Amino acid sequence: MIDESRRNFFKKIAMAGTVLAVSAEAAVPRKVAAANSAVIEGLCLLVPNLEMGVDFAAQMKKSAPGSWRVHTLTGSVTDFYLETKGLYEEVKSTVNTFVGVADPANFVVIQEAISDCGGSFHYITYDDRHRVSFSVLV
Repeated sequence: MIDESRRNFFKKIAMAGTVLAVSAEAAVPRKVAAANSAVIEGLCLLVPNLEMGVDFAAQMKKSAPGSWRVHTLTGSVTDFYLETKGLYEEVKSTVNTFVGVADPANFVVIQEAISDCGGSFHYITYDDRHRVSFSVLV
């Protein structure tokens, strides 16, 4: 049998070698591939006559770079419902970001149209009493 002190000596040598090997590997710089940034294919929905809408679209393009399409609703409130519903059905398979800004009365119509298509929202923010910003799950 090997003497116990001799066994402890070999354990210490093996442990020291392991520690050196691990620390030497950790110190070697490695080339790390950057994660692919998500590419935004977005749609920004605006209600006409809302002055802040254009600013909102510009802010989205600036803060979330990618390919943005801005769509301004036209017509009456009934037209807003039908246009939003058709637009959501059309783009839900082609965009990955669907945001918008509206006044509270027209937002109710937009929310109903998207909900009727089976859509739901990431967030709904009442920025002030005249402006609602939202993001739709797509």
